[in-house]
Amino acid sequence: MLTRLRTHFGTAGLVVAVVALIAALAGGAIAANGGGNGSQLASASKQGKQGKQGKQGKPGPAGPTGPAGPSGPAGAKGDTGAKGDKGDKGDTGQAGGAGPAGKSVVIGSATTCGAAGGSTVEVEGAPATKHDVCNGEDGEDGEDGETGFTTTLPPGNTETGAWSFRAPEAEPEGNVPISFSIPLESGIANDHAHFINKEGKEVVINFGAGEVEKVIPTECLGNAESPTAKPGNLCVYTGQISPGALTASNFIFKPSEEQPGEHGSTGTAGALAAISGAQFGWGSWAVTACGGTEFPCP
Repeated sequence: MLTRLRTHFGTAGLVVAVVALIAALAGGAIAANGGGNGSQLASASKQGKQGKQGKQGKPGPAGPTGPAGPSGPAGAKGDTGAKGDKGDKGDTGQAGGAGPAGKSVVIGSATTCGAAGGSTVEVEGAPATKHDVCNGEDGEDGEDGETGFTTTLPPGNTETGAWSFRAPEAEPEGNVPISFSIPLESGIANDHAHFINKEGKEVVINFGAGEVEKVIPTECLGNAESPTAKPGNLCVYTGQISPGALTASNFIFKPSEEQPGEHGSTGTAGALAAISGAQFGWGSWAVTACGGTEFPCP
C-alpha cells in the first residue's frame, strides 16, 4: 500500500497526503464535539468524502411479546339458511274391523198377567231372556174438585175498571156506564157510590136542595192510577175532565127506563154515572164486595 502511494505521490507528496489525512480526521473529530466555528465545519464538509457503507450487522435477539390488543367489533349477522326438505309422510294405520250386528227386542203377549193383561219382552233369538210385563191396577177415583168460575165477587175482594165519555157541546152532560165483570151478590146501598174529582175531593149532591158539596172522602182512599174502595162501596175516580166544568154526579142503577134505582146506589151488575156540566172525561173505578162478619156491609 505504501509502496503504491510513494510511487504515485513521491516521498514529499506522501508526507503531505498523510498530514492532510490527519488534519481531516482531527477536523471531523472537532466537528463531532462541537468545536470550531461554522466556516471550518463547512470547509471540512466540503473537503471530506463519504465512505462506503459498511456491511449490515447480524439481527439482534427477538424482543418480548407485546400485550394483546382490544377486541374488534362484532361481525354482521349472517343470512338465514335455506329451509330444509319436507320429511316423508308416515304410513296410514289399518282400519278396525266391523263390530257384530245388534239384536232387536221382541214384544209379545204376556202369559202370567191374568185379567190385568200385559206384554212379554225378549232379546231376538234368545228365548231365555223372555220376561212378562204386566199392567198395574187401576187407582181410586179422585174427589170432584170445585170449578174455577166465581159466580159473585167474594166479600172483601175488589174489582176495578176504567170509564170515559164525550158529550155534545150543546148538551154538556154524559151518562157513563160502570159495568162489574164479576157481579155482586147484592147491590151497593144508597149513598155508598162515590164520585171523586180530579182534586181528590168527593162530590156530594143534595138533590132536595139542589146543592153540590165537595168533601174529603172517607171510603175512597185511592186515586185514578190506583183505585181502591172499602167493602160495600163503589168509588169512581177522575183522571181528567173538561176544564172549567161544574161537575156533579149521581149513580143510578137502571135495569129499565121505567124502574130507575136510587141515587148513590148500584145494582149487582153495575151502575150508571150521570155527569153534568162536562163535555169529556176519563178515569177509573173500584168496587169491593161486603158480607159476613169479617166484611160487614155498611
